[in-house]
Amino acid sequence: MTPFMERVAEAVTGGEQGGSPGTRPSEPRPVVIGADEQIMTRALAEQLVSEANAVLVAAGDVIDLEDELGEGRLSFVMRYRERYARVSTSFAHRTSVGRLHGVGDGGADQGGAGEVALDGPEQLERLILLLLTQGQGGTSCNTSSASR
Repeated sequence: MTPFMERVAEAVTGGEQGGSPGTRPSEPRPVVIGADEQIMTRALAEQLVSEANAVLVAAGDVIDLEDELGEGRLSFVMRYRERYARVSTSFAHRTSVGRLHGVGDGGADQGGAGEVALDGPEQLERLILLLLTQGQGGTSCNTSSASR
């Protein structure tokens, strides 16, 4: 088992609680930086969700990973039970803006500190662990259904 798989196993048995992932304010950045980061983040999400699901399937659970393509936007959403986390990047006027919605957004969906973005692909492990432990005494975040 990988170290991340061990952390997932510990999280689902009530051991490790997910802390909030690092975020930054959603602010315009050059298109190339936003596109590169979104692609790296999505690729890593595929790997980490596969690792998590290898552990979760024994309990009859999985995290769903789904791509969402829209005009001027790349995004993916991870769903676990009633919780979700959407990582997206929008492109317009030669800029990109990253956003995180759902679990891990620090309450931005509920009028909190404003729109935030995941602070790099390296924050995905924390985001997935939070997705798994939300409601087990982990950090409080929005758990409403993902809107399209």
